[in-house]
Amino acid sequence: MNFSKYQLAIFNEVENGHTNLAINAVAGSGKTTTIVECCKRLHMSKFDVKFLAFNKSIVEELTAKIGNVADVSTLHSFGFSILRKVNPKVKTFNGKYTMQIRDYVRDLDGADNSNFVAIVSNTSKIFNLCRVNLLSDSDIRAINDLCEEHNITTLGSEITIVRTLLKDCYTLDSVKPEIDFTDMIVLPLFYKRFIPKYKVVFIDEAQDLNTAQRELMLAAAANGRFVAVGDRNQAINGFAGADCESFDKIANCPNTKELPLSVNYRCGRNMIELAQQIVPAIEAHDNAIDGIVSNTNEMTLQLFQPNDMVLCRSAAPLVSLCLKLIKAGVTAIVKGKDIADGLIALIDKSKAKTIRGFETWTENEKAKLARDIAKKDNITTEEAKETGRFISYCDRIDCIMAVGEHTHDLEKVKATLMEIFSDANIKNAINLSTCHKAKGLESDRVIIILPNKLPLSWKGQKEWQYQQEMNLKYVALTRAKKELVFVDLELKDLLKVEFQR
Repeated sequence: MNFSKYQLAIFNEVENGHTNLAINAVAGSGKTTTIVECCKRLHMSKFDVKFLAFNKSIVEELTAKIGNVADVSTLHSFGFSILRKVNPKVKTFNGKYTMQIRDYVRDLDGADNSNFVAIVSNTSKIFNLCRVNLLSDSDIRAINDLCEEHNITTLGSEITIVRTLLKDCYTLDSVKPEIDFTDMIVLPLFYKRFIPKYKVVFIDEAQDLNTAQRELMLAAAANGRFVAVGDRNQAINGFAGADCESFDKIANCPNTKELPLSVNYRCGRNMIELAQQIVPAIEAHDNAIDGIVSNTNEMTLQLFQPNDMVLCRSAAPLVSLCLKLIKAGVTAIVKGKDIADGLIALIDKSKAKTIRGFETWTENEKAKLARDIAKKDNITTEEAKETGRFISYCDRIDCIMAVGEHTHDLEKVKATLMEIFSDANIKNAINLSTCHKAKGLESDRVIIILPNKLPLSWKGQKEWQYQQEMNLKYVALTRAKKELVFVDLELKDLLKVEFQR
């Protein structure tokens, strides 16, 4: 295989250097190939080399390619293994704090409070964010900053409850050693003598690490060195608790050298030219095809081909389009089963029996949300409706209403959501995806609908949020291998589209 000059520089540093490495890898740059080759060139025992990944599928892929040259695990399984050293009887219980939070809210805010469910939800979100950011109960300003950063409008005693929970959450109970998913990452940092040390620690997607994940990686590499691979321009998970500056914080660690991995092996040159408007450093490889970039203001059934990827910033237009494609006899899915789970949870929360009842409930919820945002941000309710939090909430409701156009039975709506949202790879299917879910995916042909919503902007948008929106656009532009099509239709016109078989 002919490696690029960037890959050769990385291999040389891994083999002959002694510093930590932060590899800034552009989209489609062959990260996995590069990392696997780095591991093999170390010529070390697998017990000296640790590779930390985000999920099981990546672990399985890397294990098959790396073989016995590194020990590969997810961050969570690594953390769990450490806690089993602390106490062999440790077991997982993801509802560990659920009842405790509900009891606190009941005591402080009242069980009959109309905001009871929302306060419980807010408290859980804030508590988890505080833990992955390693905050203590005395970090009052930082806790409030997290609420501000993540657009969480407190409605009651959330902060008081969170501070109470933080007092005892960083210790493993010796009598009842239960842990939840977040504990697996956070608690090992308070038992550092149990964290195994390696000569080299590799970690991928370094731009998406939260504080606790980053500290766990650094602790494992404390007596050796780390090789962190990521793309600061693909940091898109700040909304989920990732540290938006994670890659830069790693690159700025002592004794750390940053190296580029700038050649894209996926996209045609014309797609790369578009991507260079956002990330000038990205390069097309020497043998790249030109690729086709086109625009259309029509959407017919003939636009779609088997295995196409259809991208949009919002989920609701994808749900509507997916249902229309299925009705026309086309196999189509929307990526992200977890999205369906969240939508079904929203339906269940409403306790409505029909789609009309759900619609009435959501109108009240939207009005209440607008008032809460307006009060918190000191703006009008109309301005509140232009904020990111309100837009995101409406997108979730619109997904459900798009299905509700075809049935009034909410149980059938839930069943349809479970059918159309999938993470499976289905032969010849049209794969519709939000830009968030498209990260890591590729297709010969990509269609982007509502391109004018990339980047998405809203009232009171913070600088880091705008940067993440630009990163989402960059992700969208770099999914297509051969052809990229922009559909220049407004949402109202997209919703009017009907396909003829």
